[in-house]
Amino acid sequence: MDSTPRTWEVAEVARKMGRPVIPLQVSSEERRQLNAMLSKRKGAKDQHLRAKIVLACAEGQSSNEIAQRLGVNPNTAKKWRRRFDEYGVAGLEDAHRSGRPRKVTEEKVQEVVNRVRNEKPRFCLKSGFAMFVP
Repeated sequence: MDSTPRTWEVAEVARKMGRPVIPLQVSSEERRQLNAMLSKRKGAKDQHLRAKIVLACAEGQSSNEIAQRLGVNPNTAKKWRRRFDEYGVAGLEDAHRSGRPRKVTEEKVQEVVNRVRNEKPRFCLKSGFAMFVP
């Protein structure tokens, strides 16, 4: 029997191997910033996920491995790897989107969030619901 691999066997091995993974270059300052993003308890979840993706890329994990471990699409891991490679930590911020400008300022949103987190709502007899009454 011939011991040379068949074409489909070679293709299967190549498919499993894929391209070699090149670890993402992350400086010590960038790594410190990424770890700070991870340590924030009240930070945005998307920032947290992006930092995890970049740190995993720096460890040499493939986009498919990262995607499977974090429960995201491999294209998501590739996107944040590419954005970090091009722009650094600043590239992990949300890009500006078109559309109508916000009517509520960021300060007002934060004020409401802080009020909900820190104050106990009062029960309103008229509506029968707990609500924040001035």
